[in-house]
This record gives sequence, C-alpha cells and structure tokens, in this order.
Amino acid sequence: MKKLYLFMIVIMLVSPLLMAAGGNAIKISGYITAIDDDNMTIIVNDTLLVQVTGSTTIYESTGAGSQDCEPITFEDLNVGDRVRVIGQYSGDELVAKRIIVH
Repeated sequence: MKKLYLFMIVIMLVSPLLMAAGGNAIKISGYITAIDDDNMTIIVNDTLLVQVTGSTTIYESTGAGSQDCEPITFEDLNVGDRVRVIGQYSGDELVAKRIIVH
C-alpha cells in the first residue's frame, strides 16, 4: 500500500513537468505533397499544413536506428519525401518542432 501511495505522489509531481516540457506534442507521419518555399510551409498527405520555423530541426534518417540521422535544411525537402513531423498546433496549422525524413 505504501508503494502505491509513493507511486501516486511521484506521478502527481512529475506530470506537470512533462506537460511543461512539451508533453502535448503532436506526431504525424506521411508524405510531403506540396512545398511553399516563400512561406516555409509543407503540406503532408494533401491535407495538413505544417509551418517550418527557424527553430525547427530537420533531419534525414541514414539508418535503421533512431540515432542514425544527419541534419538537413528546409531546401533539402522534396515533394514525395516520407516524413515524421513533431510539433504543436497554432490555430489550424501544425508548427513543426522537428521533421525527420525517412
């Protein structure tokens, strides 16, 4: 019983920290179907508008492991690329924190 109470206390203390650290991030996967260079946006799966900002990190997967990635730039993205986008919504658009090209 003591372990249960201790576990509940730990969860109550850690939960706000996880939320403040971006615990509500949205993760989506799909294919880039359009790129707008002027506005730094991409469309994923013909429907989802993704805003890329100066603080968005973009990587290309170079192997099977999650650590096997190298940094690339917005200009390296191409229509047809399979991507995983992690970000948060601002209005109707997803603001990307990280994009990984597979």
